[in-house]
Amino acid sequence: MNESMTPDRSRGRWIRWVLAAALLNTAGAPAFPQQLSLEDGLEELVVLAERTPVDSSALSRHLAELGPEALLPLTVALAEEQLPASWSGTTRPRGLASTLASELRRALAALPKAVLRRHLRELAQEDVPASALVFGVQLLGDFGGRQDLGLLLELGDAGVAAGSRDELTKAYESSLLRILARNRDALEEIVFSFPATPDALLDATVTSLGALSSHAALDCLSGLLGAHPRGTARVLAEIARLGSRLRHPVPPTVCHRVRLWLEQDDELLKVLTADALGALGDIESIPRLMEYLDEWPGARTPAAKALRAIAGVSRAGRPESWRTWYADELDWWEGEAQRQFTQLRSLDPAVVFNAVRLVVPHRWRRHEVASELVVVLDRPEFELVSIACKGLAHLGSPVAVSELIELLEHEDAAVRRGSSRGSDDPHLAQAPAHRPRMEAL
Repeated sequence: MNESMTPDRSRGRWIRWVLAAALLNTAGAPAFPQQLSLEDGLEELVVLAERTPVDSSALSRHLAELGPEALLPLTVALAEEQLPASWSGTTRPRGLASTLASELRRALAALPKAVLRRHLRELAQEDVPASALVFGVQLLGDFGGRQDLGLLLELGDAGVAAGSRDELTKAYESSLLRILARNRDALEEIVFSFPATPDALLDATVTSLGALSSHAALDCLSGLLGAHPRGTARVLAEIARLGSRLRHPVPPTVCHRVRLWLEQDDELLKVLTADALGALGDIESIPRLMEYLDEWPGARTPAAKALRAIAGVSRAGRPESWRTWYADELDWWEGEAQRQFTQLRSLDPAVVFNAVRLVVPHRWRRHEVASELVVVLDRPEFELVSIACKGLAHLGSPVAVSELIELLEHEDAAVRRGSSRGSDDPHLAQAPAHRPRMEAL
């Protein structure tokens, strides 16, 4: 065997290397890198964030290496917009510049979601400034999903308890809206979590749902009725607001859930329910609302206002006036309606003209009438098309909005004006591309 490879010689080299390392260490030159303290590590984090240009990957990597214990002081510093003296290289705390704060927040947000969730859970349990909890709510809004709604409530509740109600509820509302906008399946989770929602966050939760402006959000809101002892009145008011803005008809389940609240003894809830049913255009509630005219006499009562909104006609507040109208409508739909709808397809323009004139006043079931009337828009007679457009405008149903939009560029000026009036309703407000053309008409 080669002498250089003998065990004794190898052992001797190893011993000499260890002794040399020990001598160097005692002379003040460490043989191995020393572990940075947390404050030293945070100071180094600030140094990295202040470099120009910033190496974002190195910054994120350094924060990850500092470990979970660095996240709480960093969150507090970002929330308070102030760097402690111990990791800013000064004798006193200094303000956190916006550019530096942006880089540090970006590094924090780049951490794995599981790490951030664990950190935010701990944050909700810690005795920290209210601003840190507001920051945590905002951070969760940046990446949170359906599974994080419970954590969002926990952070929000802690923030309110810490004395930051106004700022916290604004942050909570914004974060909830962002989570719901990214994860529509989270609406189902809202239904389950709503009963446990703190009173201070009820309004923000309902407002966030309404801000989605969708039938799915409306359905979710109706599912919250009765789920929270102090939330039903607020939910009914939001359903009325949203129902008046969304395209009709709305999902039947929504109307059914709301309609049940007409049977409550609470006077305020009955009033709010009547308002909501009017905004939803719930034709099934007409018989019950007419009964309430006996309890709420007068033309300006909630029942009368709801009936006017649903039926599209105005009657005196007397119950017999509405009952006469309702009986006449039932008779027309059971007997004359189908004959008139058939005549809308006649080859004789005079017959079609007369049928349009007879069907348009029946606004009670306006969506059904509009779906039948739309066939006239394909007629070659421009006068009939123009009259049908005006009839659709009177009905106020969005059923034919897409067809009316196409007619905005019709060769006949009367048709263009009629289609403009027919499509100029709240439901078309969501189609700004067509607004300039409509205004020009």
